[in-house]
Amino acid sequence: MGFWDDVKEKISNTLIEIKKNPYLDIVAKSALENIPIIGNILVKVYENAPGGEENKIEQIVQLLQNLEKLNTESLELISREIKNNENLLINVHDSLTQLTDETSLIHERLEKQNENFIEIKIGQTEIHLDVLKLRKEQQKILDEVKDVGDNVRLLMRK
Repeated sequence: MGFWDDVKEKISNTLIEIKKNPYLDIVAKSALENIPIIGNILVKVYENAPGGEENKIEQIVQLLQNLEKLNTESLELISREIKNNENLLINVHDSLTQLTDETSLIHERLEKQNENFIEIKIGQTEIHLDVLKLRKEQQKILDEVKDVGDNVRLLMRK
């Protein structure tokens, strides 16, 4: 298991822990700290987020769910962006909301790309099948032409 797979596992474990105690601010902070690279940043973003504990916990759960759904490459890119923009994220009052919204959009885009990829694969398969049908028809026509040619040669010999 790779490092980013471990990060995804920690995110999943954090989600489970927070969902067990959805109204305990201290549990959310403690669980977030266990996420490699971005955990401490998320704690600070969580602490600085506006609103009450319940609202902040809902947002952090949504953010974690979004991160959990990403493939490891996307998770790595987002984690690096979070790390690279740590000071900005900590100092902007609504960073939690922005991160939640952005990760939702990223997840939606990745889902759309995956759907497009599947449609392309289906299209390629259909084209391949059409090419095979055309080759079969071509061979059938060639065989018929050969038969006609053979018949013409027989007639010419007579």
